[in-house]
Amino acid sequence: TELASVEDYFNNSAEVAELHNEIKSCDSVLERMEHMLTRFQGDLGAISSEIKHLQDKSMLMRIKLTNRKAVHVDLDQYVKTIFISPDLVKTIHEAEIKDTFISHLVDLDVKIQYLDKLKKERKLDRAARDMIPLCERTKVKAVSRIRTFLLQKIYLLKKPQTNIQIKQNLLLRFKYLYQFVRQHAPGTADELRSLYIETIRKIYTAHFKQYINSLMRLQSPSVVSKTDLLGVDESKTGGMFSVKKSRLHLERVFMLGNRHALLSNIDKPPIISHSAAKRQHRFPYQEIFRTTHRMLMDTATTETAFVSDFFQEADSKRGGDAAQERKAAQKEENLLFNAIFSKTLSLFIENLEAYLLKSYDCLEILILLRIVVLHSQMMRTRQTGCMDSFFDRINMLLWPRS
Repeated sequence: TELASVEDYFNNSAEVAELHNEIKSCDSVLERMEHMLTRFQGDLGAISSEIKHLQDKSMLMRIKLTNRKAVHVDLDQYVKTIFISPDLVKTIHEAEIKDTFISHLVDLDVKIQYLDKLKKERKLDRAARDMIPLCERTKVKAVSRIRTFLLQKIYLLKKPQTNIQIKQNLLLRFKYLYQFVRQHAPGTADELRSLYIETIRKIYTAHFKQYINSLMRLQSPSVVSKTDLLGVDESKTGGMFSVKKSRLHLERVFMLGNRHALLSNIDKPPIISHSAAKRQHRFPYQEIFRTTHRMLMDTATTETAFVSDFFQEADSKRGGDAAQERKAAQKEENLLFNAIFSKTLSLFIENLEAYLLKSYDCLEILILLRIVVLHSQMMRTRQTGCMDSFFDRINMLLWPRS
């Protein structure tokens, strides 16, 4: 069998040699493929490393871009905040004072406060230091122009037959100007406030003096004399020629009649003195008392609202306790009211004192007391207590005579 196998091998030796050559050829091809795959694997590894490197570089660039955007936003905001543009400077120096001027003034105020903050925190850089002198000059110019503008508006109040409320409404449109001056030039703000108080005080004093005097000329004569008082000492009412009062006269003196109707119409508008004078109307003192006090109340209410809105809002210090702020605001309101109306109130007190010296009508005095009560309630309804002390003084004059 071995011989047979050997013989078969020799017989097929050519085929075996050919198979051997084919195997070697396949080995050579596979070896080349192995080298090629190995090289390809190396190339893939290099590409993978390059991709990872690119990913890392891309992430780093994205982070840098995000940081640069954030810095750009902050830097842009910083530059916009400290930079004073030529347009802003020109507007503050030359533009007419109206809404455009106020908007630029608000922008200037923001820049001033920001630079002051940096200065306090010692964070001034070179750019901020370069802006400070220009900012200061622009602020001084703004204060100067605002002072001149508000002085002109206050002087306009002195013109005869001026509607004060219309002028005040115009001033309220520009109340931010006073707030700016109060913030950056307190001395100038004090000057403007003092001038306004002095001007409006003289106007109201002259106005009410004329109004009271014109109505007093229309006062109807009183039928009550000192001899009509209950319990009067008859021995002091006259000499032997004195006339005894009739019962009809005494009843007329001490009957209320329709005089209480005034209390039902306590809120009717004040009398227009020149119209009443043309019609030759006459009024009892109680009506004059009601209408003059009603005029005073209306004027005090509108004036208090104006000074509270125009002056107190700028002058008050925020950030404290709410109750303390209200108390301080009420105190400031009373101070402003007294500063403006002190002389006017004196006119009313003097008028009442002069009336009481020669008045013996106890019913009319009781009506006056009731008018004071109703007026006090009206002022409480208006949520202002500026006239409380004045009403107290009126009561102190009337109660001893009632």
